[in-house]
Amino acid sequence: MMAFIKQRPFVSFIIITVLLAVPINLIAGAVPSLNGFSLPGFILKVMSLLGSYAPAFAAAIVILAQDGDDAVIPKIKSWFVWKVSYEWYLVAIVLPILALFVLNMTPSWFNNSIKSPFFMFQGLWNLFMAGLIGGGVLGAEIGFRGYALPYLQKNLKINAWTASIILAGLWLIIALPRPIAGIMSGHEELTLGLIILIVSIIPISILLTWLYNNTKSIVPGIVLHAFFQFTFNFTSIDRIHFEMGQIQNLIFCSGFYIAAAVLVLIYFNPAKLCEEAA
Repeated sequence: MMAFIKQRPFVSFIIITVLLAVPINLIAGAVPSLNGFSLPGFILKVMSLLGSYAPAFAAAIVILAQDGDDAVIPKIKSWFVWKVSYEWYLVAIVLPILALFVLNMTPSWFNNSIKSPFFMFQGLWNLFMAGLIGGGVLGAEIGFRGYALPYLQKNLKINAWTASIILAGLWLIIALPRPIAGIMSGHEELTLGLIILIVSIIPISILLTWLYNNTKSIVPGIVLHAFFQFTFNFTSIDRIHFEMGQIQNLIFCSGFYIAAAVLVLIYFNPAKLCEEAA
């Protein structure tokens, strides 16, 4: 097995990620909808957490096979470069906040029930931290942007645009089982939200590649990803019942991130997605 991982590290990364994440997410998505059977909420949360950290576990296993156990922690720590230009932190923070303010101007935003500045900033921070730690953002960014993105671009000579699409596809593979399990359990109302999520993951992947390629750090991407997850958690596709306002919120969020990704692709060279203008 270790020989296979050494020979085909990226293929191994994909296989390990899928094998770790998909079964767990399928169970976590299906169990709440099964009549006569349930698991404690704590166990479901732990399962969800393990599934969302699958990319990080896969990256660690591949590094272990290639470079030995002494290399795993130093390698992962090297991806956390904190000293990057402040403008990239601003981008990572401002983009989701702008999305929230756009939503705040729409009639569907929480049915106009929450508009206070206190919530927009205090609640934003609280839910950002929840998404960062409990939502698996760290696991995804360690695996996808820490290990997989540089490998695709440097070792496999794949351009930034194509690498973003590949990682978006892998992200979808491990994210979709949970809502799909809910739909197959009889909750067809989740379908539209699922479609919107599918559409949104590609532009988010492009934005995360753009941040990484300009900073060579996963930290700004972690910030953006956590805030992105926060904005979508308000209208989470894991919830069983949708209101029309929630669907409208999802559409506005999705449209905002699509527009941001399109602007990045227009201004920056799609093959590199870095500061060299197209």
